[in-house]
Amino acid sequence: MTTRARGLRVLLAAAAVIVAGACELPAPTVPSVEPGLVVFSVLDPALGEQVVLLMETRAVVPDTTLRVTTDDPIVTSGETPVLDARVVLYGPNGDSAVAVEDRVRRPDHLGAGVYRIWSLGAPSAAPADAFLSLLPGQRIRLKVTSAVGSAAASTQIPGIDRVITGNTVVMMGRDSLVLTTTPTGAGGFVYSLRNSNNVGREGDEQYHRALERHLIMPGVEDEWAFSYAVAFLRRLTRHTVTVTAVDSNYFAYFGESSDPFKDRSAGTNLRGAAGVFGSSIVFYSVVVNIN
Repeated sequence: MTTRARGLRVLLAAAAVIVAGACELPAPTVPSVEPGLVVFSVLDPALGEQVVLLMETRAVVPDTTLRVTTDDPIVTSGETPVLDARVVLYGPNGDSAVAVEDRVRRPDHLGAGVYRIWSLGAPSAAPADAFLSLLPGQRIRLKVTSAVGSAAASTQIPGIDRVITGNTVVMMGRDSLVLTTTPTGAGGFVYSLRNSNNVGREGDEQYHRALERHLIMPGVEDEWAFSYAVAFLRRLTRHTVTVTAVDSNYFAYFGESSDPFKDRSAGTNLRGAAGVFGSSIVFYSVVVNIN
């Protein structure tokens, strides 16, 4: 399995660490090679906790499946976690936070290789020195020191002037849906159509380097962002239309179209490790009722 494929799978597990749930996914084995460091983290200032996943490199994938659990995503996905690392996020004003490994803070010692920093609410509610406020538009640096290697990276969190949410009614063939907000400093944009509960994805996510403001346009076949999912936009259905601004690291790793078996880490500023350190923020999430 490629490093990029691992990232997609394990980042989903990282999201599950915060949200909840489990899914069956293909899991790899660990070969007898000199271990290296793999880092996966996507910051989101809208979340109260930020997660950095650390694991060792490997190359062989067995023809089996494992159930990835939210409490222990790295171990249950068949990966080898990196333990007892020092993971630090640095803010733009000289402030910083040292991440706490879940395995250390949990009584059941689950969550090996899962490092957590708190970013919303009162700093006193987080473990000592593990709080760092994150805001849109900030540049955040990461430094990792571990027994299998060190890594450094930075991300420019996209800036947004507002978050658009709510409900609307669209008559297909007559009504338009147009973005009226403009993020700044984004490396790209992800367009996702989900069910009305904003859970299941309908069609593949679409990656655009430039902002495509026309989400739905009447009488036009393919000149709007969600035209790829027109088969789902049937009369009397409800969907969540989501647009996410992502940094250049995220877009280079997940969005650039090239060899699917190529490691995308070289396109990011992550140094000393494979994987990705990026950021994203949802700035448009509207439930659309199709009439």
